[in-house]
Amino acid sequence: MKIIRLIICLPFLLLSWNVNGQIDALLDYKVYYEPNTWKPYIETHLAINGNSLVLAPISNKETIGKLGIVLTLEKENTVINFNKYDLTSPVFKANDNTTFYDLQRLSIDTGKLDLTICLTDLNGDLTKTDTAKLNITVPNIQQDSIHLVNIELISSLTKDSTNSVLQKVGYNIVPKLLKYYPEEENVLRFYSECYFPTLPVDSTKNVVLRYYIKPEGRSSTMLAMNAPKRITTGNVLPILGQVNLETVPSGNYDLVLEVISKEQKIIAKTSTKIFRNNPKAMLTVSGDPNTLIKESFIGSIESYDTLKNYIDCLRPIADNDEKKIIDDEFNNPETASIIKMQLFFYHFWYARNSLSPSESWVKYRQDVNRVNKAYGNNFRKGYESDRGIIYLKYGPPNSVSEKVEPAAYPYEIWYYQRIGNFANKKFVFYSPTLIANDYMLLHSDMIGEVRNPNWVKEIYRRTDNDSWGNPNTGGGHWGTKAEDLFNNPR
Repeated sequence: MKIIRLIICLPFLLLSWNVNGQIDALLDYKVYYEPNTWKPYIETHLAINGNSLVLAPISNKETIGKLGIVLTLEKENTVINFNKYDLTSPVFKANDNTTFYDLQRLSIDTGKLDLTICLTDLNGDLTKTDTAKLNITVPNIQQDSIHLVNIELISSLTKDSTNSVLQKVGYNIVPKLLKYYPEEENVLRFYSECYFPTLPVDSTKNVVLRYYIKPEGRSSTMLAMNAPKRITTGNVLPILGQVNLETVPSGNYDLVLEVISKEQKIIAKTSTKIFRNNPKAMLTVSGDPNTLIKESFIGSIESYDTLKNYIDCLRPIADNDEKKIIDDEFNNPETASIIKMQLFFYHFWYARNSLSPSESWVKYRQDVNRVNKAYGNNFRKGYESDRGIIYLKYGPPNSVSEKVEPAAYPYEIWYYQRIGNFANKKFVFYSPTLIANDYMLLHSDMIGEVRNPNWVKEIYRRTDNDSWGNPNTGGGHWGTKAEDLFNNPR
């Protein structure tokens, strides 16, 4: 029995495990409440990879899997509810997608609970049971004036008037447990419920629903959103929403759902994380692209050379997909489309600041001008140099130690007190060519940057014939300070 990984992305928990290459499953849950009584119940969502099971043949071309499942809910080490059942997969044919789903509902208590799930492959070794456990907290919403259920992403949605276990608000809803949206998946659908437990049953309340996609970690940027509208609701409001992802570029995003009062105050809010893979979004736009470009800050720039220069200087802060577009789409003036260049540039800054993309570009352009002046030379522009790239990626360093020693190549050590969540990061640049203002990044302790354990030795290779001896042994020359400056920035 082994749990491979537990992924926590609050406000939801997603449990994923794979045991000895056998059962591969994802478990998620949502807590809902019965109207009027406000008693809670848990809805468990289980996705199983059929290929991780022993699939029994039922014909020459068809197979089927079967699981034994036990769900147990405990409070203070006392079992308050459990469900033991067998789950049979759909019939699989060759080349079928073998992922299948299970949804269960169990009544629960408020407070801190333990949810345990045990899986047994009934076509495999019956002596092996895979077990996983989640700690959950169930609020007592009768003490609140409003409660919003965590967002449930939807994999498929079909109209249904029966009482299927998947049925909500007239639809069969299959949950989407992996929060990944590939390029061909352009619509995000979700479900939630909002409760007003202190509102009398026969009363109504006016609220506005707003939901939107925003880049992860950015509070004010909205890339795709609904048209907020006022809704009259009773004490329970089912929420079924969708967002168009067609023009949302690749990246990590938050889907945010807000309930807003008639006084324009956010009275309830929840969110969930998603990942979007859509590099082509930067080259397209819904509606008339000429109109969008004409009315944007980039509309007056129609020169290939100017646009190419502007786009090239984005490389230090572009992600890998954006860099690929820059390299593949815009290098040939005979084939590059001006409108696509304008769209790419517009979306690049819109994705970073939808409220004022031009403001972000102007600020960045000022930084580009600074690095061009400080780090450019006759061979390359400042934003193409290693020092310029680091400056544009992380901002100005807190201190720079620039040294010229008799036995060393010219070098600089940049010190950052903080880069995002990282503290005390350093970058070592040196000039082995001895060309004026031509420095390359030799070493850094920042994650994702160049690391070179021989960096001290390399700096002193200028007069050290034993250039590939033991690491960091080049400090025996008169006046050497590189290692001290790295360890004690000032």
